[in-house]
Amino acid sequence: MKSTGQVFDLTNNNYYNDFPSVINDGWLFFPNEFYTSKQINSLKNLRGYKINANETWHNLNKAGIIESNTGYATYYTRIKVGEENPRLVIKFPKIYCAAKFYVNGDLYTSVGVVSNKKSSYKPALKTVFIELDPQKSKTFDIVIHVANFDHFEGGIISPPIIGAYNYLLNINNKILITDAVILGSFLVSAIIFFFIYFMGNLGYEFISFSIFSLFFAIQYSIYKSDIFSSFFQGINYYLNIKIGVLSVMLTFSSFFVYTYYIFPKYLNRNIALVISLVLLLFGITGVIIPAYHVTMILPAFFLGFVPVITLYLFYVFSKTVIFNERKKLLSSLAAFSLLLLSIYFLNNEFHFFTSNIFIDGLIFFLFLGIHIFLLMYKYSVRIKQLYIAVEESARAKNEFISTMSHELRTPLNGIMGMASMLKTNETDPNKLNKVESIIQNTERLTSIIDDILNLSDLESGKIQLKYNKLNIREIINKSVELTNHFRKDKSIDLDILIDPNIDEILVGDELRIKQIFVHFISNAFKFTQKGKVVISGKLMKNNDNIQEIEFSISDTGQGISKEKLNDLFNRFKQADGSHARKHGGIGLGLALAQQLISLMGGSVSVKSEVNKGSTFTFSILLRKADKTSSVKENTVFRKIELDPSLKLLVAEDNPVNQKLMLMMLKNLGYTADIAENGKVAVEKALTRSYDIIFMDIQMPEMDGLEATRQILKNISDRPVIIAVTANATDRDRDECLEVGMNDFVSKPVKPLEIKECILKWQGLRSFLNENKIAI
Repeated sequence: MKSTGQVFDLTNNNYYNDFPSVINDGWLFFPNEFYTSKQINSLKNLRGYKINANETWHNLNKAGIIESNTGYATYYTRIKVGEENPRLVIKFPKIYCAAKFYVNGDLYTSVGVVSNKKSSYKPALKTVFIELDPQKSKTFDIVIHVANFDHFEGGIISPPIIGAYNYLLNINNKILITDAVILGSFLVSAIIFFFIYFMGNLGYEFISFSIFSLFFAIQYSIYKSDIFSSFFQGINYYLNIKIGVLSVMLTFSSFFVYTYYIFPKYLNRNIALVISLVLLLFGITGVIIPAYHVTMILPAFFLGFVPVITLYLFYVFSKTVIFNERKKLLSSLAAFSLLLLSIYFLNNEFHFFTSNIFIDGLIFFLFLGIHIFLLMYKYSVRIKQLYIAVEESARAKNEFISTMSHELRTPLNGIMGMASMLKTNETDPNKLNKVESIIQNTERLTSIIDDILNLSDLESGKIQLKYNKLNIREIINKSVELTNHFRKDKSIDLDILIDPNIDEILVGDELRIKQIFVHFISNAFKFTQKGKVVISGKLMKNNDNIQEIEFSISDTGQGISKEKLNDLFNRFKQADGSHARKHGGIGLGLALAQQLISLMGGSVSVKSEVNKGSTFTFSILLRKADKTSSVKENTVFRKIELDPSLKLLVAEDNPVNQKLMLMMLKNLGYTADIAENGKVAVEKALTRSYDIIFMDIQMPEMDGLEATRQILKNISDRPVIIAVTANATDRDRDECLEVGMNDFVSKPVKPLEIKECILKWQGLRSFLNENKIAI
């Protein structure tokens, strides 16, 4: 291609094969005149200047070609093409501020309204494509009338390009697609980090980057891409300019805030605040002042303020690289991303080099990828911190519940124990009823404490099922015995119907199954005044190893309304939650039962009708017992009598519980020694050979666990050590057994439990001694 004066000679270019050509140098420029191509070619002594098409009016003003950056003018050039060419197109990027395009004297298209007076012109922004058909003409006179009264730079922004129609439009579509992907990436990032911030209650770096991404996408669509002008062709030019400058300032301001929250130790908070406010003030000023002044201060901002911001942020990132070993990579990536962003903004304003799809895409995706990585790193750190905080909170809650349980059980042990002793010795019916009321209410309070502990352990995953051989019929009978006081003075018949196909001996967690039955049976008795309660068990599945059993507990009580059924298994919810309810409880029983059933691989359901009764149905999976080791009466558990010669030691720090244990043991025919703490218990165990030691856990100077370790370490003929403690959870039981204790009794202690423990270990000790086996 060669340019002679105002002629671009492209006759040797074959655009079937050649890349597009830039037609920039050699245009004629006529200031303050609107000429046609005919006038330009026929009139003599026209005052025209040879310029580059993309020369801004600001530069032409400095060169003395025009007197002002505003006004009107004519651009002219002639293009010659060869006949053997495809359909061609000339691409004109945005022109400030209004333009008319003529081809061979005919008006081709307009952008805005062109006039030689500001009052009658209307600015607009749009990329223009002019089609040329080499088959109709080989020479094309291109005339552009431009009017600019609102832009400091003015004129054609980028050099015009000519090439094959299909090729250039294909390139343009690729640019639009790339721009859409870039815009979409930033907008999606804005939305994602917006929701991450508000849903996760995370740091301000997430919301500030979300704001940055949003305003970056807005300013990019206005200044860099044709997407905004394509989709919003009717938008007011002045609004476009003001939205653009505001979005640019907010982009920088939010990025500065974001940087502060990413590296708060190294970026001065006051400096960050001042710079952000200055940028925000710039943006607000841009909205208020005329568009011409906006376009005048924007280059000054990029030339003066952006380098200062960039240098300061590089200084901040350099400090993080030097002083923060853990975040060297993060700081380096942040500095590199800042360099990319600065290159984009400065080149977008001053056109240091011609950008293309690849360069733009690389810059933005590298930048976005780096900061997504930075934020996701921060997010992972924050999630880890939250996880630790949740674990710490759960641990503190469990410790509180455990401590609360211990502190409540300790006085309850004294109350129930003394009441039990009174009951044993009392013959007056009136006094006996009062004592029984004390015992029943103490048991009820103990049951509530147990439910709270068990639910806490279930939630934290600390309850593990303990599988032992069990008899499901005996469990039901024991559960009925434990809940019989709820049907005292009521006319309630009880039927127990168990499928004969259910094995006599199965394997499961007897304690937990009993808990489930107690909750359901006690509710049936509590809420039924007269009628019948039916407990049934039906074999649902039977294979070589597992039996699935469906149990149901039906009553003819008051029933539950449909609207209350949904809340029935929620914690602290009751079917009757009014102040006038007849029955106590805190609404944990059914929630606990449901979770235990779920732990056993089963499910629970309920059917109920008001004033007709309720039926609770649940299923559990139980393993079949090993038939080769069926339960037989063992010599260990043969019937024996209490041996009053046993030497007993009670390690207990609470004076009331000391007195209680001595009274219980005295009633059984024993005298016992007292140790007021673990240290004394060890000393006494070393000086006297005890058969059984009842060991409290929480004691001053030395706790029961450490005392047990010391006794087992230093005594060859070890005694039976039974934990008697207010620490009543499964993990407490396991902890006691792990250090070498033989048994576990939780407070409040009942005389019968103490007696059974002594008989059990007295018989076992006798059997082991007879067979010369160590405990």
